[in-house]
Amino acid sequence: MRVGRGQILNSQHMTDWTVARLDRDTLLSLGKALEPLPAATLATLAEIERLSGLDDYVELDVREEIITPILRALGYRKESMFSVEREVPLRIAGKLLKPDYSLTLWEEDFWIVEAKRPSATKGKFGYAELRQAFEYAVHPEINAALLVLCDGHAIEVFDREHDLELPILRVERANLVRDFDQLRALLSPFQVWFFQKRRILRLTDKVFDREFNIARINEFEGLLRRRLGSKTQRVVENMRAVAKSHAPDAMAAEIRALDPASVIEVYLPLETSWLVMEAMTANLIAHCTPDPFRILYQIFPDHPRVVTDAYMSNSLHFLMRLEAQSITLNWTPAWLGQSKAGNRATVAIECLIRHCLTSFASAPDWQVVLLHAAAVRRLAKIVTILSPDADQAARLSHLRQRYFGDELCFSQQTSSPGGHALHALDNIVRLASQRFIDDHRDEQGSLRVESARHALRVTWQEEIRVLEAVPYYPKLLRERDLGELHPTESANVQYDNLGHGALCVIDRFPKWKAHILAYFRPELDRMVEFGSWQARAWLDVDASAGPLASEALRGERFFFGDGTMPARLASLYHP
Repeated sequence: MRVGRGQILNSQHMTDWTVARLDRDTLLSLGKALEPLPAATLATLAEIERLSGLDDYVELDVREEIITPILRALGYRKESMFSVEREVPLRIAGKLLKPDYSLTLWEEDFWIVEAKRPSATKGKFGYAELRQAFEYAVHPEINAALLVLCDGHAIEVFDREHDLELPILRVERANLVRDFDQLRALLSPFQVWFFQKRRILRLTDKVFDREFNIARINEFEGLLRRRLGSKTQRVVENMRAVAKSHAPDAMAAEIRALDPASVIEVYLPLETSWLVMEAMTANLIAHCTPDPFRILYQIFPDHPRVVTDAYMSNSLHFLMRLEAQSITLNWTPAWLGQSKAGNRATVAIECLIRHCLTSFASAPDWQVVLLHAAAVRRLAKIVTILSPDADQAARLSHLRQRYFGDELCFSQQTSSPGGHALHALDNIVRLASQRFIDDHRDEQGSLRVESARHALRVTWQEEIRVLEAVPYYPKLLRERDLGELHPTESANVQYDNLGHGALCVIDRFPKWKAHILAYFRPELDRMVEFGSWQARAWLDVDASAGPLASEALRGERFFFGDGTMPARLASLYHP
């Protein structure tokens, strides 16, 4: 399909033109619905429509009276996430170039606009006008696919990677209000953001439509998966950076508004306040109607995924609220009692509680992933304490918050170098856990448990080796307190962090607390031995004493039966 001058693409045609060969689901995942325009913005566009006497305008007039208001209507503001840069100097073979406008998203250039004198072009752009814009667009500092020409009479948008003969969109000023949504569908910030992602798919088509070795595709798929996986930490950091506010109630409101995948991947693995935990659960339950299967499978897949002790506590809270709302579950995984009779939610809750209070002894694939996450966090904390670079990064993050953050916001009140260091530990655990699972997953997706256990034993030996090489580490640790509620070096060495977290959640649900007291007494007694103050409070046991579990018991629970390992680590962390 080709579009001639004077024609305007409707939204469906524009999508086909820009992202040909993509299926519906991909289009939906790489696009964004437009929000209604405010009345004030529509009034501004109407004023531009009514302009007359354009033949007397110079380029500067076109910029100030037409282009700048349109860019603001599209969502761009100077010194914002979606900013406007004017006349950025560029050099090509010694020649200085200055595009009229360079539009940026998060400080990266994505498209350009060139203003033209109305009397010279009269709404018709030719080679000379397009050539100048093209030179700007292909510069490495810009690398924009979209170039826009505007002389006040008309706006034309070109996709230089698709067609330089005809624009993909032309909007006449006389029809600006009517057709502005089509302009927004291409040039508003998030539309440009998704367009950039579609460029990647388009380049993939161009390259691999000519591939002749199937193994090359498989190899490239692996490379791309690893590259995207390496971006997880950056994405999480970006997500936190763009949050509008960090006050507890505002943060909870933001979490309730997130897509469930973000809640599951970003927040569920973290230790949070009760308010945030409730917000996470509210979000996930809201997406459980009419069928909760999709949410359940993301949280509780058949085979292990990236999890932490906190992930299991937060997930238990979700199941309990789900049961309380009488939402029917038509599916649960085998490891949560799929084959057992009774209400699925109730059965799943009881199974998850038993798993948490026994360190997943009956689900060894999940157990090894959880124990690996704890070991990685301990190692990462050692590096954080020992490394000046890690310490400096945390301090710089804290200073940035102090310098740039709103002084009245909650995050300003709670910011500390230790807190930023702990955020870094969360990211390291997430990345390392995904790599660990990928390395030990078979072709059917199951975890090769013995292989994973062997790798974890190697990790424990490395942890011991590092601690033995730095015998003064405990002193450094005391000097550099990160402010953890549950110290990383004790979790799953002396202290059962997983079981304790589950008990803290159960404590808020009287029905389940009574059930545990009645039917899980041996597990509760064991949690008392592992130092859970929650278990001790329930059973009226002195909470001031430390963990009482024997080395053999700790070895059985945390180290695959090796009673020497917890003793060795405990002596190195707490000599």
